[in-house]
Amino acid sequence: MHVMSSRDEPGLFSKSPRQRQAALDTLNGALDAGQAAGARYYVVHGQAFPKGLPASSPDYDLLCECVAPLLRSARERNMWIAWENVWWSSFRTPDFAGEMAKRMPEIRFTLDIKQAAKTKYGWRMFLEAMGGRLVNVHVCDERDGGKLCLPGKGNFDFGELAGALRQIGYEGAVILEPYPELFDTPSQLVQAVSYLKMKFE
Repeated sequence: MHVMSSRDEPGLFSKSPRQRQAALDTLNGALDAGQAAGARYYVVHGQAFPKGLPASSPDYDLLCECVAPLLRSARERNMWIAWENVWWSSFRTPDFAGEMAKRMPEIRFTLDIKQAAKTKYGWRMFLEAMGGRLVNVHVCDERDGGKLCLPGKGNFDFGELAGALRQIGYEGAVILEPYPELFDTPSQLVQAVSYLKMKFE
């Protein structure tokens, strides 16, 4: 499951204990809904930097301190936290995965290929860093110039991605993120899903 993280998660990283608790209370409600729906993973974006990325490395100990209550809440509901790579957040470089895994062995990861493309690293380096802790893959396609489109309408090599996932033994979900501006009719979504199934079967 994946709520509107830009609205609900920033409070987890506040300096104010009251704001942290208020954010956790909201997210616990989301986790309750996820548990009722049978969700296994809650996808986290983490600390956001809307005013510009800091030059310094993340404070991993502080991030763990802020996220630990959410991780405990998730595990109490038999769910996992799956931290997603997002170029404007704390998880903007591949080495984040290893550093967080050292400190929080229960953490899991979500690979977003379009977010990886917005960095200098690319999806392969993020995938290698996530390794066996990868539990979700978010996909979209991209045309020349970086314009997003539905899978099959752009240049991304989904066959290469499928091969790389098989190589690490990944058997989890590959999730299409169909932004509203990328399609006009439901049939276009059906075609995109069929294209992905062909590439990943």
